[in-house]
Amino acid sequence: MGVVADQKRRYEMFHERGTYTDEIQNFEQFKELDDREFAQSGKHKQQIQACLELADVVIENNRTLQDLAQKVDFTLADLQK
Repeated sequence: MGVVADQKRRYEMFHERGTYTDEIQNFEQFKELDDREFAQSGKHKQQIQACLELADVVIENNRTLQDLAQKVDFTLADLQK
């Protein structure tokens, strides 16, 4: 199972957590790093795109935490059928 959110939403979550680094101070810097990490390949890389391609189910997380929890519960119930 994979969970995805659009880039703007991920940046909002990043910003809400107060997770700033010297490298990421604004959306443009976040986007640059995010684009680079998404397509990484190699044994010791995150390989986000490759992981999502292997997922049987991908859930969008562009709304609230409660909405995500409902989607996960529904998906798990559906998979158990």
